[in-house]
Amino acid sequence: MSYRCLWLIVLTLAEASSGFTQTLADLARAERARRDVLTKSGSPPDTPATLLGHEALIKEALRVSGARRQLERHLETSLPLVVNGSVPDGMPAQEYRRIVNEVFRVEHLMPMMEKSVSDTINDRILIDIVRWYRLPLGKKIATAEVDANGPDAPARLQHFASMLQSSAPSANRQQLVEGLSATALGIPRPFPDFEKISAAATESPAHGNPLWLLFVYHSLSEAELSAYLTFLKSPAVGSFNNSVWNGLDVTFGDAAQRLRRKLAETKR
Repeated sequence: MSYRCLWLIVLTLAEASSGFTQTLADLARAERARRDVLTKSGSPPDTPATLLGHEALIKEALRVSGARRQLERHLETSLPLVVNGSVPDGMPAQEYRRIVNEVFRVEHLMPMMEKSVSDTINDRILIDIVRWYRLPLGKKIATAEVDANGPDAPARLQHFASMLQSSAPSANRQQLVEGLSATALGIPRPFPDFEKISAAATESPAHGNPLWLLFVYHSLSEAELSAYLTFLKSPAVGSFNNSVWNGLDVTFGDAAQRLRRKLAETKR
């Protein structure tokens, strides 16, 4: 997801306050097109799964796949940059920030995304997704993605970058993690000091996004990375991921409408 959510938020606020004309749907189509270029379009063994109601199943699929975690991370890191920017004419800055923070609360955004998934993805696919992420490999992947933004992550990244100088990753491993960048929902956003650390690693064979992806998934073997990529490229998971991207588009479009209404009500 990278910086997509930040731009969606920026453009949503711009559309709501200054009539910006580019639509959120344009961004959604562009992102899907980028991923189609990067991907070529498996399921794991059938194992017992805890029975969940339809709504609970959707929530769990969004949680274990990393979709909810990604939304939370982007709101946490990007929204302050937006709400502390320009304020609409005639409105107190404190009131504007209160309204924006209220509209963009995760609890207010998730229901619309959940509805998008509910309208397009059947329970069989959701069960398969939840079941796969509950497997040991699924849990290991989730742990790796969460740990990439842990408090000691900058120090670990510096050590990892230095290790790459003497032990470069194989071409196959680099290809696998690049494949994940086009398909995985749970890839964490780099922490604030990442660019500085990446720029300092001048002797490293990987920089920027490749370095970040190699760092995030360094605890996975190539066989595990391959299994994850095979799962992500399955038609069912591809449909689920597309529904999440559509859900993001609809969610921020709905947020823009609610923001406009609230701003209009405040000005009365």
